[in-house]
Amino acid sequence: MYSPTETMLLTATDNAACLGSLYDVHRDQILEALDMNIMKTSIIQNQKVLCTIQKYRTNNSPNLAEIMGIEHELRLSLLLNFIPKIGISRIIDYSHTINPYTRCFRYHYSDRIEYLENLDQTTNLSQTALSMNSATHIISGVTIGIETVVILQLPSDDKITHDIDILLEKIRNFLQNNIETITLMLGEESLFDQVLSTTVYSNIPKLEKMPKFINICRALYPLRINPKEHRLLKFHLSPMKWFFPTCNPESTRNLPLEPAFRDMIEHDLFHSWTVIKQTNSKLDNRTKVLLEKCLPWQMMDAHRIYSQTKVYHEDVAERLRSLIVSIRRGQNVNADIGQIFRDESYILWRKLTDDLNMYVDHLQAKAQIIYELQQLEFDYCNALDSGIQEGDDLIKIQQKLTRYESTRHCLCSDDDLKSTDLLSWNGLRDRLIREQENHVKLRPMYVDFSYCTYKLNETQIISLPMKPVPRPRTLPIPNSSRSTSTTDTINILLLGESGVGKSTFINALVNYLTFECLNQALLNSPIVLIPVCFRLDEEHLVRFHLIEETDHEYSNSLDQTITQYCKSYLFHLNGTQTKLRIIDTPSFEQENMEHILNYLNHLTHVNALCFLLKSNVPQLNGSFQSCLKQMCKFFGEKVRSNILFLFTHTRSISYTPDDTENMFRFDNDAFRYLVATQNSIEFNNEQKHDYELSWHHSKKESTQLIEHIRKNLNVYRRDEDWRSIRLAQIEINSMIRPILETMKNIIRTLSLWNMESTQVFIQLNTITLRHPSAICLSCSKKTHRFGNIWIKIEDVHEIDNECNACQCPMDKHVRIDYELQHSLVQQPSTLHVSEMMHLLKQLCTVSALFAHYLFDVTENRQYDPFLDGLQKMINEEAEICHAQDPHYLNEFVFSELKKMNNNYKNQLQNLTSNSKTTSLTTIYQWILTASKYPIMAEQMAAIRESRQLLIKKHEYEVPNYPTNQLDYTNISM
Repeated sequence: MYSPTETMLLTATDNAACLGSLYDVHRDQILEALDMNIMKTSIIQNQKVLCTIQKYRTNNSPNLAEIMGIEHELRLSLLLNFIPKIGISRIIDYSHTINPYTRCFRYHYSDRIEYLENLDQTTNLSQTALSMNSATHIISGVTIGIETVVILQLPSDDKITHDIDILLEKIRNFLQNNIETITLMLGEESLFDQVLSTTVYSNIPKLEKMPKFINICRALYPLRINPKEHRLLKFHLSPMKWFFPTCNPESTRNLPLEPAFRDMIEHDLFHSWTVIKQTNSKLDNRTKVLLEKCLPWQMMDAHRIYSQTKVYHEDVAERLRSLIVSIRRGQNVNADIGQIFRDESYILWRKLTDDLNMYVDHLQAKAQIIYELQQLEFDYCNALDSGIQEGDDLIKIQQKLTRYESTRHCLCSDDDLKSTDLLSWNGLRDRLIREQENHVKLRPMYVDFSYCTYKLNETQIISLPMKPVPRPRTLPIPNSSRSTSTTDTINILLLGESGVGKSTFINALVNYLTFECLNQALLNSPIVLIPVCFRLDEEHLVRFHLIEETDHEYSNSLDQTITQYCKSYLFHLNGTQTKLRIIDTPSFEQENMEHILNYLNHLTHVNALCFLLKSNVPQLNGSFQSCLKQMCKFFGEKVRSNILFLFTHTRSISYTPDDTENMFRFDNDAFRYLVATQNSIEFNNEQKHDYELSWHHSKKESTQLIEHIRKNLNVYRRDEDWRSIRLAQIEINSMIRPILETMKNIIRTLSLWNMESTQVFIQLNTITLRHPSAICLSCSKKTHRFGNIWIKIEDVHEIDNECNACQCPMDKHVRIDYELQHSLVQQPSTLHVSEMMHLLKQLCTVSALFAHYLFDVTENRQYDPFLDGLQKMINEEAEICHAQDPHYLNEFVFSELKKMNNNYKNQLQNLTSNSKTTSLTTIYQWILTASKYPIMAEQMAAIRESRQLLIKKHEYEVPNYPTNQLDYTNISM
């Protein structure tokens, strides 16, 4: 019944297998074992030693599993991950490049063969206990012994390599001839300390854990003479039909793959898997750190190709697993097997593999160049990062390179020039090295033009003009660069809780600063910037306003907070060219703080933050403390020196709160008296005297307040001091829409360039909105056609307290500052395709960086505005592809947005796993850089213009009053 000629020999891949184990050759998997109590086993002694050393002549990545004799079909199963790679089979995953300094040391010892006897008795076993649907063979015999392969990477020093080779041959002789003790001469063993790397593969687990080669060799003889330490080398597989003649022949059928098909599949799988593994070994930590600093965008490209290759590799492998199992089972005999090689995804997979291999080799070589230049004290500069582009002349190139202050001479070249004229490249490099020896402080720089659109004709040296040394100040003036000049505008931010009297204080302050005395104010009409309504006593309700009610909010109710949004009042200080802007804010309850901070985000500077307090309130509440903290978070800790406290209602306590330089005392009764007289209310002489005293004190305090701000407080400037986590958060939030719109429009243009013509592009035109507006997320967008590409256009809704265009809830509206219009321009873009791609990659990186920063500072990882925006754009393109025709351009946009989405997620994941918080300085640098990107810059300018218009809309400039003759420069304090 049993025919040894049909027995298959396979390399043992699982030490847990035993005689009688069931085996599925379709997947090369071990199944359960039979009950062997009724079977007899026999042993054939087969004690053979084979010890070899393999050398290699060229740089390549051979299939070591094939060299070691692992069978064709089994290698394919390992590459397809049908089974885990254990012991010697792990050699198929060797990830380093083989070169002339690589040595493969192999020790093979076959001790014995164990096999089953009286196989005809197995027919009595119960077939119901077997995995009859998957088992094709039974392990009827096993070869047992030792298999060990050690791959040594020797140093690229021929003398050392020669000495190590002699020593390896000496050890090989010891082992081949079964000599118990390996005896080396003094100093020979230390040669192995020169070995760069040692990788061990063995069916003996303890050998794989030994780090030193010589220790492995010395352990082999004791292992060889101890059969209990031996492990499986080969499986002898016998067909199920010889044991169970009645089993279903269809389920146990095993057809080998056609050799040409099998070899091609194995070649492609092995090549792809090797390239993927070698990417990490070629780009080691030192190389990654160097490239991420010098060529961050190229590293991002490599990561993108690497990720795509892995995805396509697994996708192709999954399809191949199903195909190969069906072929081995004989279920796909008549299928066109060659179709797999013509499949688009298979072709793309092979192309991605080749691209990744070439790109990684390029980056590895480039890293070596940069490293060698750094050893020679050269700095490295990517010309693309400096903005150098086609059309630049020498002066522009010099200007773009002058930001490197420590550099005077630049070696300019690219990869092609270096490879075609290495002699010239080396000569110019050596010339700069000699010059640097005479000017130690001036490091030469290599400017790499390989990645920019500007093409050099030859390797050359560009000299940069030396920057002029600033002249020292002979007469330094304290605070002269920071104090307010006579032409500046003083910005005072007035903050206070609801009902504290900010509006009344502003009215009173303007009158105190305008009129010399109370009598002068009585002779003229009082200045009432904000309508007033107050009860003087039980009989008199006073109302007064000078400004048109349609321009400002007006309240007919007593004690109602009038200010609902930030407004400003601008007027000239007497005797100077200085203007005073008082910014009136809503009460600082939490719901108003976001509006206040967004308003402040568009000021150029602040001179003082004035908190208005009632002197008769004994304790500050939580809202005040919260506002104070948020202001410090928004402006930064330095703003504390610009915070002042203004007390009202101080007449009742004789104007005497704590007398410190950041506290000022006011009383607004004199202003109330002034307004009451306009309502024909009469007062007695004693009351008039009290109001005159109140006026005198408040006027003096007002003058001191302004002089203190002008002379004692440093101007808190946005471009110098105004840096905080909270402000960065607001800045980033304002950039989300411009970043997303820019990325999407670049992809639209790239779709045209890839599939139609490079002589057209989609242009974004920004229209600044002059009225508060929003986009409604619930209302549907209209789809417009531009050539052969479709774009969903956002409908702008004007809003006040509610939307003026739709009935949707306000929480479905997103505030915007500008409208976007699209146009198809029939001419080449000013940006080259490489610049477009570079910009797209930068924006994706910036988005991930900003999102990661927002996660860190808000501690909220539930919502990612960038990812949400990308997903909405993807969904829009999917809707267009479903509803419109033709849509091949939109399919391209859809596909690229999905890639962008994945790339963004990968970058964000890398930032998250890095667990390092990006510094605030770095974030501000990226905010400034990204704001100046093409297409982005126009949108950011529109945001600033729109918000400045809204600020101006709510600003009132007080006209000059001819009665005012006060000169602040001669005020007696």
